[in-house]
Amino acid sequence: MMRPVWMTLLVLTVGCDGIDLEQLVRQHNPLSRFEPEPSGENCEHGGRRTLTGLDLDDDGVLDDAEVSSTSYDCALAPPRVLVVTQTLPPGTPCPLGGQRFRAGLDVNGDGQLEDAEVTQEVVTCRDASTVVYRVSDLDSYPLACDEGTSLLEAGPDLDGDGALGDTERRAQAIVCAPASMVRVRPQPEPPGARCASGGTRLNVGTDTNGNGTLEDSEVATRTYVCLSENTFTGDYYLRDAVDLEVLRTLSRIQGSLNIQDTALAELVLPSLTAVEGPLYVGGNTALTRLEMDGLRFVGGDITVYANPELETLTLGGSTEQGALWVERDLSVQQNPRLASLDGLKNVRPRGNLSLFDNDSLTLPASWNLTELPGSLDVIGNAKLTRLPFRVLKQVGGSIAINENPALTELELTQLETVGNTLTLRQNGSLTNLSGLPVLRTIQEGFYVTDNDALVSTSGLGELNSVSWLSLADNDALTACDFPQLTAIHGRFDLTRNRALTHLGTFPALSSLPRLALSENDVLNDVSGLGNLRSMEELEVTGNPALKHLDGLSHLKSLTKLKVDSNPALERLGLGDLQEVRQTLGIVWNTALPTCLANTFADRVFIGTERDIRGNDDTATCATPVLPVGDIAAQGAWAPEGSTR
Repeated sequence: MMRPVWMTLLVLTVGCDGIDLEQLVRQHNPLSRFEPEPSGENCEHGGRRTLTGLDLDDDGVLDDAEVSSTSYDCALAPPRVLVVTQTLPPGTPCPLGGQRFRAGLDVNGDGQLEDAEVTQEVVTCRDASTVVYRVSDLDSYPLACDEGTSLLEAGPDLDGDGALGDTERRAQAIVCAPASMVRVRPQPEPPGARCASGGTRLNVGTDTNGNGTLEDSEVATRTYVCLSENTFTGDYYLRDAVDLEVLRTLSRIQGSLNIQDTALAELVLPSLTAVEGPLYVGGNTALTRLEMDGLRFVGGDITVYANPELETLTLGGSTEQGALWVERDLSVQQNPRLASLDGLKNVRPRGNLSLFDNDSLTLPASWNLTELPGSLDVIGNAKLTRLPFRVLKQVGGSIAINENPALTELELTQLETVGNTLTLRQNGSLTNLSGLPVLRTIQEGFYVTDNDALVSTSGLGELNSVSWLSLADNDALTACDFPQLTAIHGRFDLTRNRALTHLGTFPALSSLPRLALSENDVLNDVSGLGNLRSMEELEVTGNPALKHLDGLSHLKSLTKLKVDSNPALERLGLGDLQEVRQTLGIVWNTALPTCLANTFADRVFIGTERDIRGNDDTATCATPVLPVGDIAAQGAWAPEGSTR
């Protein structure tokens, strides 16, 4: 009797709709999802995470809200790197003895490095080079002393000639005394923080009491030449953790060191003192820290490039005694997270120095670099606000400071000479050139181009000689003063400076091979060049506000003259000009009376190519008032604005 009643109740409950028994009994499918698990609390060495649950919305995907349980499949600890060291007696391959290093991963975890596990084997030999040194007087130094300044340089006598060669330098010290009075007392330096394998300490000072001995109380400074206990001969390629453990044992590499395309995060190598060939560090995607504070010599280039996570870079010591000598170039480029170059402040390149496209580089401390034989390039560093070369005095090659949009200060405050060109281009925050107060000579061209915020060239008060001077596309430039400039050996170009109304002052400049004034929108006064007496070529083109050239009133001779497309030009001026020897072109100056142009040309032109056209043909020129009967004067001279 109960069953019919239940069925009746069911019918009454569902009404007239059909009954879907499948929905009554259906269950949701279970799903799983697998994800990598990073190293951390759940898995020390990483692994795989498994998430499970029911597909409640039946879409075939396990959503986060559907996860009911999580389990972990953790990776085992990676095998340890083992290094086995064998001492080699004097003989072959090391005349003075050495060591053999065998390294590899302990794959089977037994704590023993078996032959099948060895992936790296190197032999290092002990050096027996004696330490040699030299002392020389310094004519100039940023911290020069009243009584004279001397430089001590020291290093191992690698070639055995008894003298210190440039490529043997490993240490230096500055002493306030003439070189003839400096005394040096070498003594052994035990292994420790200064020299991992020991070395030689050089005590430097003067024998103030005259007893013939440099006593401890007379020592003014100390420097250290570290022993190369483990010298590896050949090029060393760092690829993985095994290679790194072996590299940590080396003190000198007679070849190159290549650290490229590794997955290593940190490289700290305090024992490495010398790399006789180049040093390459590039394409290391996980590298955040590179420190070689014991490094004192690199025989080739140093290139640190395209390390996207690199934040700490130290090459050489933290004091001048720990200087790193680089026989060729230093290049640091495309390291987007590198914010500081303070760890390079004692690097001494003998070639070029390049800082390219380091996007986070901001406010570096001053480097202890006084002379650079090669060129200096600082280009494309987006956040760099000032330069770190505040004691740099001489650059043998070119300087290019380009495309640094945040740069506000040059701070080349002791720079005196540039051996080739100096280029300042596209530094959008640079307002003046006050960071060059003692610059005297630029052997080749000086190019100041496309610096949007540059208002003035003030700060170049000592510049007296340059081969080519070009100021172009500086939209905010209103003044260009060069008060001590006595010689431009090639050409002076002033082009497309939209806010420049006048030339400023050039009181010491009396002659010039070529002057080009082109497309300066508001230029109306050229009197700053009023002391010019002679010039080879003068080109005045496309200056819409320029009405005359009266400011060049003392100019007496030209080889070529071109005055083209200056729509406001009403007269030429140039009252003292006596001759134009080769070519003369006065064209398309629509406010300049043609008769004035012809009169001017008749007076001064003695060449063969004369072009006068496109000027104001409708204007008339007044006849000069001359004394009665002064026929000779009328035939010999006709001022601008008159007709013959």
